[in-house]
Amino acid sequence: MADELPPHAPIATGATVYGDGSLDWHRRTGVTHLRAWCVHPGCTHWTWLHLDTLISSVGPGVSLVQLARRTRCKSCGRKGAHIEPSPWPGRGMPDYPAWVRAERDRCRAFLAATDSDVSTGGTVQDGP
Repeated sequence: MADELPPHAPIATGATVYGDGSLDWHRRTGVTHLRAWCVHPGCTHWTWLHLDTLISSVGPGVSLVQLARRTRCKSCGRKGAHIEPSPWPGRGMPDYPAWVRAERDRCRAFLAATDSDVSTGGTVQDGP
């Protein structure tokens, strides 16, 4: 039954649910990169973090807050960062074609998962 869930629904793995705010949730909503800024006074270092690379190293259930606490600045060496999802790539940007394909596939999977609700007059639930 879990295979029929739309791709934006939380994924349960054992006792862990990767819901809103997890790295996996951000990936499923179309985010490809995160932007990280050092929070320490006097340091202005910032960088882009590739989301799939982060997930492979820290795991899909990590939240942005947990990641921010663990992040160490490559410039000053101190821990602590502000991390936020990058905006979706726009036309002409290098990641745009891959992002559009992934978004199209995600939307198709969502529509396929909800077709039975619409065709049978079933109740479509908002949220988990």
